[in-house]
Amino acid sequence: MRVSGFLLLFALSAVDGWAASSERVATKHLDVARRLAEQGVDLSTDYDPLATEIWSSDCQLTHAIRRGDARNVRRFVELYSKGFCESWVDFWHEGMKPCGERFSPAWCDFDTDIAERLDLVGYLATMLSGLEEATGIERANILQMTLRTLSARSVFEAYPLSLLETWAGRVTTAYLRSVAPDKAVALAHGFHAYWFRTAPAVRSAFANYTDINPAISDAQKAAIARDLADDPDR
Repeated sequence: MRVSGFLLLFALSAVDGWAASSERVATKHLDVARRLAEQGVDLSTDYDPLATEIWSSDCQLTHAIRRGDARNVRRFVELYSKGFCESWVDFWHEGMKPCGERFSPAWCDFDTDIAERLDLVGYLATMLSGLEEATGIERANILQMTLRTLSARSVFEAYPLSLLETWAGRVTTAYLRSVAPDKAVALAHGFHAYWFRTAPAVRSAFANYTDINPAISDAQKAAIARDLADDPDR
């Protein structure tokens, strides 16, 4: 079957557009991570309930959030909601852009193959690159933002779990390369919120860290092992 030059050009343009879109949103997220760090905000320890509420409500600010009277809280909500959350939603909706038009593609009725229309790997690669180059709180913020997008239900339902687990392991490994044992323990405990907590790639990242880090104590190793166990409550 012959493919017309127009259709081929359209397909290639679409691929280029998706790649550019993934890099654009990742670059914006990296900027948010940097700006939060400049404000002294560490997403691994600060505003977690507020960030979770914003993310879980599809970036819609509830009345309770809007009512926050502290200037630093309002500043965080504005940056996290618009800079991180809303830009992610916009990126995700890019894949659904043709839907709702008069001649919508057939896949719009079933939301199939979205993984082929959104360059998630391009986004993750850009975030990983930023993580490897960043320092201090900025690194922690990049990691937390990447883990949150990896754990999004829409991503979980659209992409192969093996792909997501691999990337969760990659960003965890990159972050653990230069953190103190107490930070590693805190990160492992924070993985309770993510479905990929027990993924082999994630466990391997922590195992490599505990094996090569002479500063980590036996108690800290045990704490990490408990948090990554199949039944962490035991």
